[in-house]
Amino acid sequence: MKRYYKVPNVMFELKLSASAFVIYVLITNRFYFTGTVKIKLHTLSAHTGFCVNTVQTAIKELHSKDLLKVIPRFKNGRRTTNEYILNRLQGNFSRIDRRLFYFILSKAGKSALMVYCAVNHCANTSGRAFPSYNQISSLTGLSRATCISKVKLLGELGTLAREHYVCTAGDYGHNNYVTVSLKLRFFLFNIILSSYRKAKEKAARLHMLLKLRCAGFGHTRGGINFDKHIKNPPKYLNIEKNSILHTFTKISDTIHDNLQKFCLQLRSGFMKLLNVLRS
Repeated sequence: MKRYYKVPNVMFELKLSASAFVIYVLITNRFYFTGTVKIKLHTLSAHTGFCVNTVQTAIKELHSKDLLKVIPRFKNGRRTTNEYILNRLQGNFSRIDRRLFYFILSKAGKSALMVYCAVNHCANTSGRAFPSYNQISSLTGLSRATCISKVKLLGELGTLAREHYVCTAGDYGHNNYVTVSLKLRFFLFNIILSSYRKAKEKAARLHMLLKLRCAGFGHTRGGINFDKHIKNPPKYLNIEKNSILHTFTKISDTIHDNLQKFCLQLRSGFMKLLNVLRS
């Protein structure tokens, strides 16, 4: 099975729907060496996650745009699996990793996959792209608001790094995008997640220890060495008013919250790290 799926550049000029776009890329790449394909609608539904009606509508759209020809087949007088004659588009193409294709399709949906392919279509040899939202909307046929939300979703999944470009005059320009391979994404995410887990465990443990120590102040000294020159340590520490308990509780809560915020900020640094690695 091929490692990469080819996405012909001409596809973005045909103004296909997201469903038809995904179905055509899937069929033409899974059956690359055959001119005709016999595949059930339920099989396509299982591969894409679309319902059967959506797959059928996409097939009709592809048939109307002469991208494939549907030949009905019969067995014992009853309809059986259709046969499709593929019209393979020629010319230049972009590539998308096969596993990444299914990963984005399952996690973000068909529109996000189409947006990713459009950005990848505009990328240069180093994997960087500078399309505007209007350009992405023109290539995919999706609304500008949908493109913005899908780009944000792809960034949250770690499959598309985005950096805001600010010119010397201080105005915002087109975003700088970096397409991320699935292997690099898993490598970086494993580092970030492992660091986050360790920091979260240590923060929770420190929070628990401080809570237990503060709870022990109300009844016993808890092993703390008080100054022998103080005749009445509890009165000196004002424990009866729970001021020490309140103070340590507040400190532990602050430490716990700050550590969690710090770990979550690693995610924002993920994009900058990608740009450094790809540059």
